[in-house]
Amino acid sequence: MDYQKEYIEKNPDMHLDDSTLKVKQLCLVIKPSSQISSIIDIACGAGSVTTELVNKFHPREAVGLDISTVMIKKARELDKSKLVNWIKADIFTYKTQHMFDLVTCVDILEHVEDDVAFLKKVSTLGKFVVIKTPLEDSLFNRFLMKFGIFDPWKDTERRYGHIHHYNEDVLNKLIRESGLKVIKSVSVPMPKRSKKRWEFFRLLFYPISTISMNKMVEISGGFKIYLLTDEKRK
Repeated sequence: MDYQKEYIEKNPDMHLDDSTLKVKQLCLVIKPSSQISSIIDIACGAGSVTTELVNKFHPREAVGLDISTVMIKKARELDKSKLVNWIKADIFTYKTQHMFDLVTCVDILEHVEDDVAFLKKVSTLGKFVVIKTPLEDSLFNRFLMKFGIFDPWKDTERRYGHIHHYNEDVLNKLIRESGLKVIKSVSVPMPKRSKKRWEFFRLLFYPISTISMNKMVEISGGFKIYLLTDEKRK
């Protein structure tokens, strides 16, 4: 999928309504007392998550990075208080003179062809990295595909341009291969679904979360959020 054209055409809302929930979820792995003086948000999109993070942690420096001219333009328009330095750039060619305290990568890893190279790159930009990514390789999704009922992987490829469909084991292996270590991780459920049939299944599986959120996400799908740092960093 062409992120700069087709993705925006298929997702005209630019996921602006999701930002408050996403930031709340990211804070599950970031200590509320954390002293964060600089933040860079990779693939910031229209910037709503970036600005909410800035309003929460009040860093002295904040950067929002995205390859899309349309997204960066929208982020600048929405950032009335000029809280963030919005930069149009490719993560693989972006250079900085210093390391940030925190690098955030929200719902981007699944879009990147070379996910190992991506993680290695972001680890050079900051002391700590927060990753949020969907776990689409769930038992329920595999059941749907095995019996020809529905192919959720093809659906997310078509609608959102997802290249990878992870489960937790695959993600943990990917993190190790990238030279990163996990400081903290949490599983979070799927948000409320717009289609009634998928909302029915989301609610059907949700009681499992009272026993184990990890198990519920393994069965029904959801998201994983990691706080990471370079394995070699003391």
